[in-house]
Amino acid sequence: MRVYPESFHFYRPTLEAISWPKQCKKLKDQRTALAMIQRNIRKWMVLRNWQWWKLYTKVKSLLNAARAEDEVKKAEEEFAKSKEELAKVEKIKKELEERCVKLQREKEDAVLQLAAEGDTLGDMEETIENLTKQKFEYEAQIKEMESRMTEEEGNAGKLSAQKQELEALAAERNENITGLEYSLSTTVRYNHQGILYNETAFKFELQ
Repeated sequence: MRVYPESFHFYRPTLEAISWPKQCKKLKDQRTALAMIQRNIRKWMVLRNWQWWKLYTKVKSLLNAARAEDEVKKAEEEFAKSKEELAKVEKIKKELEERCVKLQREKEDAVLQLAAEGDTLGDMEETIENLTKQKFEYEAQIKEMESRMTEEEGNAGKLSAQKQELEALAAERNENITGLEYSLSTTVRYNHQGILYNETAFKFELQ
């Protein structure tokens, strides 16, 4: 089927009528966005030299510094708790190892006694079996404790790194606080000097 270009002229008004509302909406949205940007720029031009606005932006860093100090304190508490838990796990592991050594000695003594006393063979075999089971149980507990120790050591390392990072952030915030205090004292001094100057000028005019 052949399409003649002349036929598009017939449908052109209809196509323009369909696309015109979309174009109007697009232009309206662009105009609204442009007006909003211009309004924000005007507000910023007014606020950028406002002394209280400058003070607010600096005080905001103080709040971040206080929050960083809280995070450092929390990290230190978690680090101390992890160290305490790790010490408990190490103590339990040591006790289990001592019990295993004791059971091994008892097992060896039982074997020697079994060799010397053939009449009590059945009882000794049962004792050896029980001691062997207890030994396996303690060895399993030791492995579990070692796994817990490895996990706690990993957590302690992460907390230590986080603590160092937060301490560095807190030190940076303290430097910002010192600069803010100096700027604030300078602003107050200049304002006070301006007030004294105005009062002196006013008295001079009265005279």
